[in-house]
Amino acid sequence: MKYKLLGGGIVSASNYQELAELLWESSHIPTHTLEEFMDRTATNCKIQTGAIISTYNVEQFITDLIFEGFIQEV
Repeated sequence: MKYKLLGGGIVSASNYQELAELLWESSHIPTHTLEEFMDRTATNCKIQTGAIISTYNVEQFITDLIFEGFIQEV
């Protein structure tokens, strides 16, 4: 599946885990783990737009990013 990112660009991923890892690897947020990336991303989303992004697991994290319009399925 292809996904359009709010900040620009389109990425392809076969599942939410792969999508989260692609986002982490291409991120300008320096983090050591995927979990740390998710936490920092959720914090940034809250600060920038007030959006609440779950970091409970990868599936909920990506689902919330899609729901809040940070990612679109294309």
